[in-house]
Amino acid sequence: MSSVDVIAPPEDRTAYEPVGDWHPQRYTPTLTGTEDFTTAADGLLALLVVLGWVTVEGPLQLDEWQVWLLRHALETYPPDWPVEHLRGRLRYKRVVISMGRQNGKSVVGALLAFFFLTRHVRGPKVGGFASIEGQAKIIYDRVKFAIEHCPDLKRQLHATKTRGISHRDGTGIYDVFAAKEDSLQGEPFTAAIYDELHLGNLALWDAIELAQRSKPAAMIVGFTTAGNDGSLLLKRLYGEGQAALDGDDERMGFFVWESITETFDTDYLPTEADLIAANPAIACGRIPLADAMDDTLRMWRAQADEDGVTGRDRVIRYTMNRFLEGTADAWTPASRFNSRRVAVRPPVAGAPVYSLQRTGESEHAAIVATWTHEGRLYSELVATINDPTPDELKRACLDLAAATPGCVFAMPSATLRPLGLELRQQGHTVWILGVTEMAQAVATARGAIKTGAATHDGAPLTRLQSGWAKTRNSDAGDRLSESSSVGHIDAITATIAGIFVASHHADTGQQLY
Repeated sequence: MSSVDVIAPPEDRTAYEPVGDWHPQRYTPTLTGTEDFTTAADGLLALLVVLGWVTVEGPLQLDEWQVWLLRHALETYPPDWPVEHLRGRLRYKRVVISMGRQNGKSVVGALLAFFFLTRHVRGPKVGGFASIEGQAKIIYDRVKFAIEHCPDLKRQLHATKTRGISHRDGTGIYDVFAAKEDSLQGEPFTAAIYDELHLGNLALWDAIELAQRSKPAAMIVGFTTAGNDGSLLLKRLYGEGQAALDGDDERMGFFVWESITETFDTDYLPTEADLIAANPAIACGRIPLADAMDDTLRMWRAQADEDGVTGRDRVIRYTMNRFLEGTADAWTPASRFNSRRVAVRPPVAGAPVYSLQRTGESEHAAIVATWTHEGRLYSELVATINDPTPDELKRACLDLAAATPGCVFAMPSATLRPLGLELRQQGHTVWILGVTEMAQAVATARGAIKTGAATHDGAPLTRLQSGWAKTRNSDAGDRLSESSSVGHIDAITATIAGIFVASHHADTGQQLY
C-alpha cells in the first residue's frame, strides 16, 4: 500500500498500488544519512490523529510520499548533536519543494502552516505568500476548513475569512499577505510559506530571510513547479539547492521531483518513466498512470493558445517539471493583438516611420509604415520581399524616402545595421535599435496594444507572426527571439519597432502619399 492512513477509518481507506519510485529525483539527505532520524513531524502526525483532521475531500489520508516529505522538511537536530544550542531545533531555515502540478502540494503546505501556528514557537507569526494572493489562500483555506470542522481546534483557534487565524489568547497568528516588501512591516515572521516560487518576488524572499535573522528558529518554505528564463528567484534557489545537495549548506532543504529526461528534442514523446519521476501522486498510484499519459499526450499535441503557449511547453514545465530554458510567453496575447485591427485606413498627417526587418538567413524581409492619427498609432504592412539583397532593401528605402519626404527609418542593429548607417550617410533619419532599444520596443508596443493606443491594418502575415513571436528575458527586459518563435517574425518585429519609434519621434508635419 502506497498511502498512509492518518485519519481515515478502515472502511474509508483507499489503497493505491505504486507504479514506480515516488522519492524525489534530487533531495538533501538527512543528518544521519538514513531514514532513522529525529523529526518534529512525528508529533504533528500523532496530533492530527487525535484531532481528527478533515479536508474538503473527507478524513485526511496522506500519500506515503507526503508523510515522507513532512518528516524530512521538519527534521530536527538530534539530542546528542555536537553544537549544543542546535539540539532539538529544526534543521532547516529554508526549504524548497518542487514537483509537477496537481500532486498535493497544498495539503503538505496546510499541515506545515498548522505546525508553524501551533507547535513551532511561542507567539508565532506565520505568513502565507504567493504572486497572486488568491494562490496563497488555497493553503490558508485548507487550514481554516479543518479548524471549523474540529471542535477541539475551534476552542483554541479563531479562523476568519479575511483577518487571519489566531490563537484565542492572542499569542499567535497565521495570515495571507500581498507579495510586496511592505508586507514585512512590524514583527518578523517566525515562519513563511511561499507558493508558486516560479513567479516569486526575489526582493520579497530576501526581505523575509533578512527579517528572520532575529528569530533563530524561523523557517521559510517555498513550493513551486519549474519556471522559465524569467523565474529569477527560482533559478537562484535551484542554484542554492544544488549547493545544499553538494554538502555546502546544511540548513537548506531541497526536494525536487522532475523528469528523468533533461532536454526535449523534436523527436521526444512523453514517457511513463518521466511522468512517474516528476509526479509522486502518479508514482504512488493515487492518480492513474494511464489517465495521466492520455492527458499528457493530448496536451503535448495542442497548438499554441491565445497567449502563444503551446501544449508542449505546458507539459515540459508543469508535468515534467523542467525549466523552459530559452523560451518565454508570447510577446502579447494573440487575441489582444487581433482585436486592435481597424477596418478603415486612417488619414495620415505627419512623417511616417518605415520600419524594416529581415529574417536571420535573409529568406524574407518586411517593411511596415507607422503613423499617428488623432492620438493613436496605426501600423500598416507596406511591403514584403523574398530573398532580399542589401541593394534591394536600400532601393526600397530610397523609393519610400523619395515618395514621402521627411520620413524616418527604423531597423534592428543585429540584422540591418550596415543599411541603417548607409542611409544615415545619405542624410536620412534612421533609428538603429540595439538589444536594449528592442527590449524597450517590446515593452512599448505591448503596452500600446494593451491600452488600444496602437492599431494596425490586420495584414494576415502580421497577425500570423504575432501569434508565433516569443520573447526571452534579458537584463534589458523581454526581447524578441526568432530562435524561440514558432516561425519567421520579420513582419511583427518591424511592427513593434515602428510603434516604438513612432511613439518617441517628434512629428514633422509631412504627408504620406
